[in-house]
Amino acid sequence: MSTGGEKIRVAVIGSGIAGITAAEALRARGYEVMVFEERFHLGGKLGAHPARVPLDRLQSDSEDAQWDAAETPGARKRRGEVFRRKLRTLIRKLDGKGDLPEWMCDILIEHFGYRMSCLGLPADKTFADRFDFRGKVRTKVQDESGTPEDRVWIQNLTFTDDTGTSRSLSVTIAIRERFDGRFALEFTDNCFHEHCYHMYLNWYLNFWALMDRMRMGRTKHFTSYSDVVHLSPGREFIGRRAHRLRNPASVSEGGRNLLSGAGTTSDLTLWMYSMADLVSHRFDPANYLDRQSVHAFLSSRWYSTEGSCRFHEHLLAKAFAVPTYFSSAYTYRKYVEYSLAEPSPMLWVLNTNSYDGLFKALERTLSDTESLNGPPVRFSKGARVTGLWRQSGGKNGAQGPSPWLLRMKPSDLRGFPRSSFSGARDRGDDGEWTGRQSAYNPDTFSYFQPHYVILAVPPLALTEMSVVDDPAAPKDARKLTDVLSSLGSVRKLKSGVTAVLDLHFFEKIPGIPPEHCVLLDSELGLTFFDNSQLWSASGSSGAGTSSGTVLSVAVTDFYKIDGLHKDDAIGLILEDLERFIPIDRELIDFSKTYLQKNDLEPLFINEVGSEAWRPGAVTDDPQIFLAGDYCDTPIGVVSVEAAVVSGLLAVRAIQAAVRRDWKLAANDPRLRSVEVLMPKALPLANLEAYKTMFFGDAMNAHARVRQEAMARHPEQAISAPDIQRESDKMGAMPAAAVSTATGLGLEFLRWVGDSHSRARS
Repeated sequence: MSTGGEKIRVAVIGSGIAGITAAEALRARGYEVMVFEERFHLGGKLGAHPARVPLDRLQSDSEDAQWDAAETPGARKRRGEVFRRKLRTLIRKLDGKGDLPEWMCDILIEHFGYRMSCLGLPADKTFADRFDFRGKVRTKVQDESGTPEDRVWIQNLTFTDDTGTSRSLSVTIAIRERFDGRFALEFTDNCFHEHCYHMYLNWYLNFWALMDRMRMGRTKHFTSYSDVVHLSPGREFIGRRAHRLRNPASVSEGGRNLLSGAGTTSDLTLWMYSMADLVSHRFDPANYLDRQSVHAFLSSRWYSTEGSCRFHEHLLAKAFAVPTYFSSAYTYRKYVEYSLAEPSPMLWVLNTNSYDGLFKALERTLSDTESLNGPPVRFSKGARVTGLWRQSGGKNGAQGPSPWLLRMKPSDLRGFPRSSFSGARDRGDDGEWTGRQSAYNPDTFSYFQPHYVILAVPPLALTEMSVVDDPAAPKDARKLTDVLSSLGSVRKLKSGVTAVLDLHFFEKIPGIPPEHCVLLDSELGLTFFDNSQLWSASGSSGAGTSSGTVLSVAVTDFYKIDGLHKDDAIGLILEDLERFIPIDRELIDFSKTYLQKNDLEPLFINEVGSEAWRPGAVTDDPQIFLAGDYCDTPIGVVSVEAAVVSGLLAVRAIQAAVRRDWKLAANDPRLRSVEVLMPKALPLANLEAYKTMFFGDAMNAHARVRQEAMARHPEQAISAPDIQRESDKMGAMPAAAVSTATGLGLEFLRWVGDSHSRARS
């Protein structure tokens, strides 16, 4: 029996790539979908967003407002109330062309002056005289999403530096109407900043399939890169200190890479050998003894040297921003295995920032009534879903299960935006379930009442969501992780932080490599990518980027700047970066340079033993499902691909629930199967053969490293601990040779058996 015209509604909470993938698959099968996003820009940690000018020190409602950094809580509350009342007046004042109010000019001058001081640039008393604000307000325009409640003005500013050169700056001023009817003012730097630079690999099969369905083929919208540059510190020309590795996972490029100069030939030989050894090792995450870090695995091998282990550190820093002593060897093995199978090109990079080049196009395609089959996806932005309430009166059968109501509150625009310094939100205007609210208020609930919910949010956000059985009794709200026991494990998942400095210059810095750069012996573990070279080559403007060099600098050793003020952190990053590239701080475009500490938006890491705590798509509630890179998927590696697959698996789980709850015909399009592609992997026989062939080379390379170490530091080479360690390794060599030969023989027998089975069939 078919449901006929009955609609099955699904809410997707979170607009990262996992949520968007789920929404696309659901729409293609005829479900009604609404995506909820707390920001005004889609993408989550894969997305990009402008940096906000902080407005959290305004304490007066006069036109020439004064500033006080040590504002008391009482004054802050009174200022917030006045500020919200003033917003409606501001809309009328700024409607059309005209000069900015004086207090808005003060905001910008204060902000740019502070930013210049962070970068070590002069910001003296005459700083304000170098800006020209008058007659620069353009005609109002809609924002990129086209929502009618968002009014946006672009303010072009002119800045004169100490040499008398005129520099052009730009700021976006937006007055947004929230879903509760209040207005909020937002200043941004008119430039989109990534959570970190992103890399897309060949084995992201499901991601590339999504791009094809969205008509965003990789050869048109992405650029391939085959080299990674290891840059040594120094003052000579950058090109002489740049050492390129070509497709590091490719065996055919092995000879070239050995002579790259990125390390000694001995260390590079052992590094290549260790990758084959790691992939051929059979880890079982259910076995307690197999739960070990990459560092522990490499330390246990007879051939390991400090130099060869550091190359794994560089690879992990670039791919996951996680040190080897934290990262799971089981998970890292999968990453290397997939990369060895498809080594060329090494990676792909989007031709512009991920909002302009990816998520804006995805939103436009999914909400278009003509581009895809099924009802268009609707988007609710600027509202954070804080909890769920299951309506009574529904029943199973032909009408399906009881629908949910989603409790929402304004996300981070409450009369004034989240602070760009600390990232903290003001909790005084939450609209949360508190004692002040004693009855059901329909204005705080979404009008979209889904039958099923996909939670495509990070683990930390899951712990903040609530479930209420009766909205008239808000004090009885319970944490979602307490109600659903299957979510209790997410509290055990660990996250790591990678800070990113978007460093813009007014002019080009000569000699910067166009590929991803790893800075050897960087004190902060810096890596960077020059966005400007890709964006200019692909004809993209980069959404407000400078005409000069634009470096996305990742700080993988975050703990060294954790707890520091942003100005101190920026100073440390620049000092470390100046050891590798020449920087004229006078040429830094301070209006777009921005440090994202990302400490409030950590990345889930493949920590040792985390496999046992990663939840699946199905929860204890038959109407609630999960998606995200932290979920347990066949991919096994925290990545963009894992997030995409998790979204597909959530759709599969919903289809299983629909079969249970609704009486659908077998050929109903909503039950059409969802295909999940798996990456290729090299046969283990090939890896065992490689290890057998190069076993002697690995022994010679290890001996050369020991010989060089003895020549440099003979006093250390003859120490008792070192002698004992080398003695253990020498004793392990014969056993390793036997193990390698045995592994090759077993894989040969398996190949013969498989060939015989195929011949008989």
